[in-house]
Amino acid sequence: EKDVGLLQLSHHLLGIGHEVWADIAAVELHAFDDIELVNAPGFVFSVGLPPGNAAAALAAVGVMAAGPERVTELHQRGGLFLELARQRGLPTGCSKGISIVPLIVDDTKRCVALTNALFARGIDVQPILYPGVKERAVRLRFFINRIHSEEQFRRAIAIINEEWRQVSGDRACPRRSTGAADSERSLDLPIEQRSGQWPI
Repeated sequence: EKDVGLLQLSHHLLGIGHEVWADIAAVELHAFDDIELVNAPGFVFSVGLPPGNAAAALAAVGVMAAGPERVTELHQRGGLFLELARQRGLPTGCSKGISIVPLIVDDTKRCVALTNALFARGIDVQPILYPGVKERAVRLRFFINRIHSEEQFRRAIAIINEEWRQVSGDRACPRRSTGAADSERSLDLPIEQRSGQWPI
């Protein structure tokens, strides 16, 4: 048995957010102790899951239970995408290639420029920007589907690699932040999306 459990309802189960459960002792500890779960940033909040999202998550679990090969195929596709990205020297962090593969860009403006460049070439991938992550962890996240083909992956990785070299000055790896001020600086860009393009 575990003291605390976590179920992610968003990316894999067609819902939103996460579900956390624990025994009463753990709940009381987290409610009164000065720990991260209590003093979490504004992006962490508690709301009731809408009935439609709950139904979608339940249906997704049913589909996976009825066809476990779907999950196996998804893991294989994700692993292939990750392998192809790493062969090109693209910075994928500690990704396991399960179903979401990141490209660590490490710079907000460069990340936005890369998003726009990829969108113009037919690849729709959204940036994860500060304050959702620290500046040094700014990234793109590629969501892998089990029906994506190897040909699609190879074409996408070739384009990603080309555009990545363009925005990063042909460097194999992103720069690393050298101080807290750099990693914590506030985002000075509007983040609303306009006609498929992110403003630079």
